[in-house]
Amino acid sequence: ENINRMRRLYSGKCRLLLNKADECFPAGITHTNPEGGLFVWCDMGGEYDTLKVYAECIKQKVAFVPGAPFMADPSVRCSAFRLNYSTMPDEKIEVGMQILGKVLTELM
Repeated sequence: ENINRMRRLYSGKCRLLLNKADECFPAGITHTNPEGGLFVWCDMGGEYDTLKVYAECIKQKVAFVPGAPFMADPSVRCSAFRLNYSTMPDEKIEVGMQILGKVLTELM
């Protein structure tokens, strides 16, 4: 029973995050559609650096994980980033995705 409850909870949070990404992100940003787990992997395209986006988002109290730490050479510019939807209430996911979308639009 608990597993089914958690599946519904996280499935709903994942759908919310993906819907907000589709709604708020500028054209050209891609994202995974996970079948499990608690993360969504996004990519801005090779010419962009998520560290610049991250720095601006942190000023606005929104965080994500830049993709560089997941790469073989973390010193190389990386256009990907990872989002987590597990612990935030739905309202914070919505607001955070709106802010992230605004920052992405401004910097791309």
